Amino acid sequence: MTLRQRLLVSYLLRDQAAFEVNGLRRALGSSELERIAPHITVLPPQNLAHEDLSAAWNEVTRVATHTAPMDLELGGPSSFPPDHHVLYLQIREGIGDLVDFRDRCNVGALATAERRPFVPHVTIRSHLDNERVRQATELFAGFVLPLSLDRLTLLRMDEQSSVRHWIPIDEVVLGSAVTVGRGGEEVQITRATMVSTDDELLLNDVVVLPLEQYHRADFVLRATVGDALVGLCIGRRQGGHLELSQLVVAESHRRRGIARQLLAYLERMATEIGVSEIFIDLTVGETEFFERHGFVLSMLWSHHREIVRATRVLSRKR
Repeated sequence: MTLRQRLLVSYLLRDQAAFEVNGLRRALGSSELERIAPHITVLPPQNLAHEDLSAAWNEVTRVATHTAPMDLELGGPSSFPPDHHVLYLQIREGIGDLVDFRDRCNVGALATAERRPFVPHVTIRSHLDNERVRQATELFAGFVLPLSLDRLTLLRMDEQSSVRHWIPIDEVVLGSAVTVGRGGEEVQITRATMVSTDDELLLNDVVVLPLEQYHRADFVLRATVGDALVGLCIGRRQGGHLELSQLVVAESHRRRGIARQLLAYLERMATEIGVSEIFIDLTVGETEFFERHGFVLSMLWSHHREIVRATRVLSRKR
């Protein structure tokens, strides 16, 4: 029997934006708070065979990582006629760019047929009667919230949970694609914010440490050749530092400069976000590559083995 998953592609609101919108959701007694974060649906839920997921998400990722982030503005509430049972926040600024982006993402196995016009919005509460919709529309009429749509999230419904909540399984950063290696084999590097199932497959081939530690990653840089994932750079931000937990290249693509290109991308990213230092903790036999690329070594104390910290201080932009 073919295993199928229910999948959703959305922009998830974060930080202060999520806090403010969740306040509205609580005020109206939304039952969705435990199921999913406040979001703008880009591609609605689809049932997809497990073996088709990677190819389908790769097509959407290709669009997202070649599209610049968008500035949006959430405006006052509205509802869908004729029943008016769904109260949502409208997109007032940037809607043209968002609709165009959605149309370009609507490809492959995750695409949806056009049964009705696409109306990008953030749902506040479903199943309201008309009078409560009218009251809430008047009460929240002045609500305005700026957003920066800078990433796209793939979510899977957890069919086993009691509330059937949506779990993020991958999240890619808009506009992050860079192509390197021109004149030979073209390698594309993109940025994500979590370790995906495909990432785990590559890590399983080359890493002996538990994979759980990589799920705390703030950034995942992926190197691909065609549709094949051939390299990863994984880490997280700690104040003014980036801690690099893993830099790996598939055995079939080693000695082609891919690790060097991943590191160069990481250094550019660090400079752009105002980070001045990158470090990674290694065993004694793993230091050669990092020494050749300007990292300075220092010994750390460990009860189990000798650990070397390799540190690279980045020059600041003038």
